[in-house]
Amino acid sequence: ASINNSKIIGAYILADETKIRYTDANEGTSKEFNSLEGESVEYVVIQGIGTVDDFKNIDVKGKIVLVKRGTITFTEKETNAVTAGASGIIVYDNAPGNLLNMKTDGKIPAIFISKEHGEILVNKSEKNISISKSYKEAFDSTSKGQMSDFSSWGVSPDLKLKPEITAPGGDIYSTLPGGVYGSMSGTSMATPHMAGASSLVRQYINEKFPSLTMKEKELLATQLLMSTAIPATDPDGVAYSPRKQGSGVANIYSAVKTSAYLIGSDGKPKAELGDSTSGEYSFKFSVKNTSDLPVKYTVDTTVLTEKILATDEGKFFAQASEELDASKVSVTLEGIEGNIITVDGGKTESISISLKLTDSAKKDLKVCNNGTFIDGFVTLISENTDKINLNFPFVGFYGDWQAIPIFDNDLYDDETAAMYETTLGYFNRTTWKGSYLGVNLFNGKDKPVIADENKIAIGPNINGGYSVNAVVGLLRNAEEVSYTVTDSKGNEVYKNKAGKETKSFYDGNSGSITYAVDGAGWDSMNSKGNKPLEDGVYTYKISGIPIGGDEKDLQEIKFPVTIDTQEPELINTKIQTIDGVKYLTITLKDNHYLQGMQLVDEKGDPLTEIIVLDKDKTGSEYDQIFKIGDLNMESVKVVAVDYAMNFLETDSIALSEGDIAPESVTLKDRNLELAEGSEFQMSAKVNPYNSKDKTLTWSSSNEDVATISETGYVKALTKGETTITVSTVNGKTDSTTLKVVDKDELTTELKAPYIIYNDGNYKLPVDLLDKTVVIKDTAKSVSIVGNNTNTNMNPYSGVDISCEGNVDLVINNFNTKVTSFFKNAIEFKGAKNTLTLKGDNTLTSVSEYSDRAIISAAYGTELEILGKGTLNVIASKNNYGACIGGGSSEKIMDSGTINISDGVINATTYGAGAAIGGGYGGIATNINISGGKVTAIADVKSYNGSATIGSGSGAENIDKLPGTIKVTGGEIKAINCSNGETIGDCS
Repeated sequence: ASINNSKIIGAYILADETKIRYTDANEGTSKEFNSLEGESVEYVVIQGIGTVDDFKNIDVKGKIVLVKRGTITFTEKETNAVTAGASGIIVYDNAPGNLLNMKTDGKIPAIFISKEHGEILVNKSEKNISISKSYKEAFDSTSKGQMSDFSSWGVSPDLKLKPEITAPGGDIYSTLPGGVYGSMSGTSMATPHMAGASSLVRQYINEKFPSLTMKEKELLATQLLMSTAIPATDPDGVAYSPRKQGSGVANIYSAVKTSAYLIGSDGKPKAELGDSTSGEYSFKFSVKNTSDLPVKYTVDTTVLTEKILATDEGKFFAQASEELDASKVSVTLEGIEGNIITVDGGKTESISISLKLTDSAKKDLKVCNNGTFIDGFVTLISENTDKINLNFPFVGFYGDWQAIPIFDNDLYDDETAAMYETTLGYFNRTTWKGSYLGVNLFNGKDKPVIADENKIAIGPNINGGYSVNAVVGLLRNAEEVSYTVTDSKGNEVYKNKAGKETKSFYDGNSGSITYAVDGAGWDSMNSKGNKPLEDGVYTYKISGIPIGGDEKDLQEIKFPVTIDTQEPELINTKIQTIDGVKYLTITLKDNHYLQGMQLVDEKGDPLTEIIVLDKDKTGSEYDQIFKIGDLNMESVKVVAVDYAMNFLETDSIALSEGDIAPESVTLKDRNLELAEGSEFQMSAKVNPYNSKDKTLTWSSSNEDVATISETGYVKALTKGETTITVSTVNGKTDSTTLKVVDKDELTTELKAPYIIYNDGNYKLPVDLLDKTVVIKDTAKSVSIVGNNTNTNMNPYSGVDISCEGNVDLVINNFNTKVTSFFKNAIEFKGAKNTLTLKGDNTLTSVSEYSDRAIISAAYGTELEILGKGTLNVIASKNNYGACIGGGSSEKIMDSGTINISDGVINATTYGAGAAIGGGYGGIATNINISGGKVTAIADVKSYNGSATIGSGSGAENIDKLPGTIKVTGGEIKAINCSNGETIGDCS
């Protein structure tokens, strides 16, 4: 384990008499900041955070620049400084705290300083500093003596005490490659401390105990170092748990000067007590005297447990220790007199210790549903002249260790998953595309997801091309995970067994949470694989054994899976006239559950929205009444689908019309607030819904503020208030207030379910994860603002934007990683769109495989990119879509019309699509560049042949659908490392 150093060796610069400590981004290289040394070196204060605009009209050539941390990455700040001609850069913090290890590209000398020191430089009358290679000094650490936050917690999965000992590892001044010194932090710094300590102790052992074997010397070195280690305490004065620090901080002097050491049951001075549901523990250890004189110690036992914090949101473990007093735990010592142990010279004596939680403690810990740790230290306080105390750590668990859940919560229960939601999916075995089972596929976008394990169903599996695969979130490591399927009689029809599986965790390399998966998958065929199984209910069981457990510790979760090959049935149709209006009642039935139904015309084009059907009983009948007079159709058809994706399309059903007058009208939207210049489509509901004449008249009481068209389309003109009124043909009315405000004043924090219906500015919540922001076709002018915390170094994960209609979209500091192979970062579906850039925006593809463009502007759409911001788009080597343009599947591989008139655009593809243009197999229909600064790179390392600006690799429609690329302005830098054209066609 690692503890923070008491001193920090740091370089500094001089601002008059003030020593300003810094961390150097290029420490150990030729670009160290002290390479700019001089008695009076000029610097320039940049008013801002170092964006491209911040450097405009400021002469920084050959000078050091001072910029503030925030919004954009350190690398971007450095790049902008280099572009402006600066010789070095100083970044100062935007909040109090420890100095960061800033990462840059190493283009110029770059350092990071504190907020306090940065403000001193900003306010300094003469903008010059003194820099020298000799300016190094030991500074007091603000976190000295505290355990390092990066140091891992124990225990091991089998409830063993790890780590075993602590050494300094935070802010260590040590050697670096190239024959230089520098400060680094990590358990990789604590490790060489222990290597050196062990070497010195081994030297002592070789001299004092030369007759011992190598193995005995190795054990003795461990015993001496652990016995004499000094437990560290937190800022509240409570000892850190042994699960954090082991036996304590190694002390070489004590290890070689002690007259005695401790021996545990396995030789090492520690006790691993296992688990106990009764709260009773016992252990024994020995004290060995290596001197000729008696040694005497007072025995003191510190018992710890995990501190619990009570908040408004519930109770949580604090990852800090709480000491249990005599009212919470009784400690019994045996084998010694009272609490004093005396060991004669050269002898060994033993101590037995029993711990027992009181009823009061058990009551307090009852809140820990899965149990908690009981650990601490037995300290032998020296009564000897050497005054060297000995410490013996112990760790146990109150509860049943093997009963702690292996499996995370699943998609079908009401509890939120801790790390990763367990689901069953149905996947194509070739493309691995598919969907979750038991989920209503027609209800996910506009309404909460309907997920019910009783509705998990699969249909006919033609040629075994699909399989049911469990995707499993694990809360702890498992010895094994097994997947079995049994029929209604308990006969096993499928089994797959995996070996050891690691618990789910966030993998920084992939940018996603890990999971276990049934890699083989159940194909719903018989055990020979040559015949589909019969319809019926089967049980898919996931079983797991925790590490260190056996069959008695087996845990399992089960899901019913219905094989259903029967399509829904049309039971009855009935046309009836009510008050002169004719209705069509459709009665459907399914042997399992229906998902949805819809009215379509004779060509199959939809006449109604999909109707989501949700029943709780199998075999139910579904009655749906449609008003048929307004359809203006002589006949319709009904389509329906069940949860097994069995599809029904009925024959034609004849229709006629009815006649009812409106009784009332109700506005859907009330108390609206719109930005100046924005537009909004209002709507109202006429009651009853089967009124013959639903014509509405709209009016605005103050048309200087806002106008409204005959269809309810509002245009917000100037700041102020107006009243919007809607009227039916027979004089029924409803009204609401509309307030128009300045566009910059209108920023709304976007909340679940992350659907935007109205124009406006919307701010994304901090660290939003795996969500699609849907911009409905009723919203025409939308601004998406990223949270300042989510920079391109800490982007949103799996957050994408889907634009369903024509939209003028503004993105402002929107940084996201695409984590799903079937999603874009931004998708434009409307025929005509704009994308305005503000701030710095970075969109990257980190999916292992993706057939989508990062910014989708596919054939049939038009996209204009403009604004003064920056857009960085990076497609991975396994990305088949373009950075900006088309994807790779048949309907979206060609790009639409892409117009670039302003902005800084950096598009780099490592995949099979163009940087700007077609995806794999697709061409660039129409690209026009009239302004802005465009850098496009096709750095193709896995798939050769795409153009940089133009066609994707393997373009199929070049002869049939030739594209046009026109450049009339702007600045373009285009590089192609594949066999394709820089601007033009693929190879």
